[in-house]
Amino acid sequence: MRLAVSIQLASFNGMLNSVFRPPQTTDLATYMRLASEIARGVFPETFYYQPYYYTVFLPLILLTGAGVKGVIFCQVICGTLTTLLSGLCARLFAGKTGGIFAALLTATSVPLIFYTPYHQNETLQCLHLILLFYAGLYALLKGKTKFFAVAGAICGIAVATRGNITLIAILFGVLSLIFPRRKCRKKRLVNLG
Repeated sequence: MRLAVSIQLASFNGMLNSVFRPPQTTDLATYMRLASEIARGVFPETFYYQPYYYTVFLPLILLTGAGVKGVIFCQVICGTLTTLLSGLCARLFAGKTGGIFAALLTATSVPLIFYTPYHQNETLQCLHLILLFYAGLYALLKGKTKFFAVAGAICGIAVATRGNITLIAILFGVLSLIFPRRKCRKKRLVNLG
């Protein structure tokens, strides 16, 4: 569905649209310009907000030579992984049916469908949010330092995409203090959900 909508939006008006040529005053154009410059090795003196998206994610795609179509493909993958992880997280709290329902809701989420073809960080941000949530839940359930370290690394990358992701890290810190024993943690977390 994401790919079909992306193709339709991208091909509208003979590809003379905001997917390929956004107005210069938009974030889309800013991200495209900065990512293109960084891919060529030209770095700005100061960094615009949300630097991970246009300094790492987009330039890596552009370096492959895939261009806008590569961005669309990678963001389709991000949306698909977001759907999968949403289902897995919901399954912990609501069983198989809850997991399927959450995955279906995520798959039909308007932002994940509509923003996919555009150079916007919403698709990547959604993936970071659910990936952090999944890693945090896994770390809480297992109670091992290495899993918390993985969740911390994901949080570090995610915060560079959008600073408000820090709030989820705080939530997991509080939960790990509230539920310190691993034996009772899973039961309490499921009851909390």
